[in-house]
Amino acid sequence: ELLADARALQDAGSVTWRPSDQAPYAGETSLSFSNGVNYENDQGAANGSIHRVYEVPQVGNATLNMWVRQELDPIDDGSCSWDVTRVFINGEMKSQWCSSIPEWTEQAFDLSMYGGQSIDVKIEFHTGDDYGNSGAGLFIDNISLDLTSSIGSFDEGAEADGWEAIGSGAVQWIVDEQDVWEGTGSLHFANEFGTFENGESNAAGLLQKWVDVPAKGIATLHFAIKQDFAPTDQNCSWDVTRLYIGPEVAAEFCGDILQWEEKAYDLSAYAGESVLVRFAFDSLDHLYNANSGVHIDGARIDVEHDDCKPPKGFCGDGICGAKESFDTCAQDCDPPPPVCGDGVCNVSENFEVCPDDCEPLPPVCGDGVCDEGENFDNCLTDCEPPKPPEPPAGPVCEDGVTASDPLFDAGFGPCETYVESGPNATFCEIDGADVACPVECGTCPDCFDDPEFDAGFGPCETYVEGGPNADFCALDGADVGCPVACNTCPPPEFDIPK
Repeated sequence: ELLADARALQDAGSVTWRPSDQAPYAGETSLSFSNGVNYENDQGAANGSIHRVYEVPQVGNATLNMWVRQELDPIDDGSCSWDVTRVFINGEMKSQWCSSIPEWTEQAFDLSMYGGQSIDVKIEFHTGDDYGNSGAGLFIDNISLDLTSSIGSFDEGAEADGWEAIGSGAVQWIVDEQDVWEGTGSLHFANEFGTFENGESNAAGLLQKWVDVPAKGIATLHFAIKQDFAPTDQNCSWDVTRLYIGPEVAAEFCGDILQWEEKAYDLSAYAGESVLVRFAFDSLDHLYNANSGVHIDGARIDVEHDDCKPPKGFCGDGICGAKESFDTCAQDCDPPPPVCGDGVCNVSENFEVCPDDCEPLPPVCGDGVCDEGENFDNCLTDCEPPKPPEPPAGPVCEDGVTASDPLFDAGFGPCETYVESGPNATFCEIDGADVACPVECGTCPDCFDDPEFDAGFGPCETYVEGGPNADFCALDGADVGCPVACNTCPPPEFDIPK
């Protein structure tokens, strides 16, 4: 397993350890030492190494595995002096690859001599010069530390490997040295004649052991099984072998398995715990039990420490390093927060808050502004309805009281008493109230000048007495279009109430 002191080293330049999606052995990427195309370095030779520290378990058989592919420049292909990959464990070279390896090839290193120790594993690629480096370079994938720990060879029986074997009557778990998967013996649930006949009783047996599952890595239970039942008992209603992992039934084996088959079952749910592994056989009756029955062999725990992630220290390691940014390594680094003036109109910005980055929005109905081309008819949400036309200008009529006689009443009362049906209405003409109180007496003139009429010579104000067109009032009809200017308003009519 990779510890905190794992590191990647390389000479300065464009050739670095980097993830590559060019035909990885497994998954989406492999680890490549290149500039992305080949191993030509823009600053000289292309030399680099990756180091990892592993804790090798005390028990079991540990192996370091990796898949390797490399393409070297033809000039240096086959020369271990130039363009070579080497593997070191604790400083001791364990292997070197001096030629191209065009296809993915598994490389395995036995770690049994390092049981219980920490080891430093170094993979080194070395060119030594800057000449002849046009090959694609080195690719590594699926680096793993695998541990195989036998929990049941059964060469010496069940108890010798810590298993509890429980039989029934004449049928017990015995060592069979003739029919084995590996080693010198397997466990056979049988009587002395090699069948599972148990007189008038069914044959039931249990083989069980508590197994410690490592806390780290991917643990898998492996074993081999073989069984032979009567033709009538080829289903799970009779003669069945069950595998229990903990309280759960992990598998049922029903019917013949006439050749040894290796089985594997995931133990990751029990990482860091002890779990009870049981093989349970039951014939369920005493009939048709003259076949050889079930054999179990080669029980072991395999642990794979998956180590295929790129080493830390370069783009792709999942950490935004001090020399990395979103521009140089978007895989590891988050984009910078939006800032007005960065040349990008971000989600939180618009033309009003950041005109440096954002363009104004095109006019659209509903933006709250009555833009050019919009009106009340085509965008009533933004535009006001049109104002009604102003009434034509006309004479303004007010009561003609004077400052010297503000309470003119012709001797009978103020103006409001002269309104129609008022007590003084009959005096409008007699006492001159029609002049002093024209609003109440109804004698306001009802005529006004037409603001557009000019009889072809000018507007109404040019027809007033003394104006340049005054002589045309009678000749050109201005007395009708401009009655005020021409002083031709008809006399007021007022019906004096009786």
